[in-house]
Amino acid sequence: MAHTPGPGPPPRDSTRDGATDLATRTSVTQKEGAAGALPHEGRLGDQPAQENRGTMGGDLTEPAVQTTATARQIQPQPTRMSTTQERAGTWSDRVRAHTPTVENITEDIVRKSHMLEGVWNPMHVKQLMATLMVDWASPNEVGQTAEEADMCREALVTAKASCDESVRAWTARESTIMLKYLRGELELPHPPNFLKEILVGEYRAMIEDMHEAYFNASLTAAVPATVMMTKNVAHAAIFKELFLANTDKRTGHAMMRAFQRDVKRISYDGIQTIQVVFYSKRAADRWAMKALRLQKAVIILQDTERKMGEESTGVFTPVQLELQYAVRVYGGRRMSLTALARAFAQFAGAKVLDVEYARTVKTEIYDNRYQTIRFAQRGCPEALQGVTKIRLGEDFITIHHFQ
Repeated sequence: MAHTPGPGPPPRDSTRDGATDLATRTSVTQKEGAAGALPHEGRLGDQPAQENRGTMGGDLTEPAVQTTATARQIQPQPTRMSTTQERAGTWSDRVRAHTPTVENITEDIVRKSHMLEGVWNPMHVKQLMATLMVDWASPNEVGQTAEEADMCREALVTAKASCDESVRAWTARESTIMLKYLRGELELPHPPNFLKEILVGEYRAMIEDMHEAYFNASLTAAVPATVMMTKNVAHAAIFKELFLANTDKRTGHAMMRAFQRDVKRISYDGIQTIQVVFYSKRAADRWAMKALRLQKAVIILQDTERKMGEESTGVFTPVQLELQYAVRVYGGRRMSLTALARAFAQFAGAKVLDVEYARTVKTEIYDNRYQTIRFAQRGCPEALQGVTKIRLGEDFITIHHFQ
């Protein structure tokens, strides 16, 4: 009677051929998917080899079938992002890449925008709507002649950096460009690049300092205590917060593109102030008194710079007054403002700039439970740091550090 082979593992040679065929198929599959595969999918491609090593000499047929199925499942999908698309995922690139809408933004569209969500103050609503309805897509270019435009392009051409002993002589063209730049007739984001070849390092640093002090312009916004940001937060992180709070699918993108073009630097002092540095006074004027959302708060960009000679005068404009450190005093209604001002000047060890009862405008709710005391400095007086209650005679007053 002829012997019929029963079920069992295939002959050794057949198994080796099957494993070789599997390795070939898996290698081809991985090569086909390498261009679009994500990092974690590459690790998935290594799993079949790990399963084969863990069979302890057992049957290789079943793991081979599972491995082949896994390899087929991880083939690249057509919707995956290319490497170039993945690199373009920053917030700045997203703003630049967004296709501008051709539809005119109307008041009805603005009222339904994400920028106005959760805003109850009518004055803030009006300011936000006015900001969003500006024609931000139109260029904000200064009127230049063709010759001045050529000078700007030449000033921004990349140049070599020279050590002090290797600088070269000026050319007549460079001298003309430099004179126009120093007069403020050429609007440049930074000093001309050719200075790296013709000035020693110390002189180049002086020109950089001059540009930062006199050619840039800055606006300041008071930040409410509800905004949660750490001190020295990165420029890109602040821009991300502004982007998220001021854009939706239909509105805000043209505004944020203009903001990105005009702004050189954003910084937060960790207390209550955001400073926005613009490339030019003209760009800063375009954004002065404009309202933006920051997280859930509303901030207003204002010019708070003290003019030359005002530092020692002790005179502050209304917008500058908002940036001085202030506290609200609760529980002191039985005391006069004169007594409170004298008391705080004595134990705070700081000059009291202004005192007043609670005030309001038509769009705010009147609250007469507190008095406001402002100091002639932006930081909290050292004697008041961490202090929330003070005993004055038989009275206890509560201090709210709000500004």
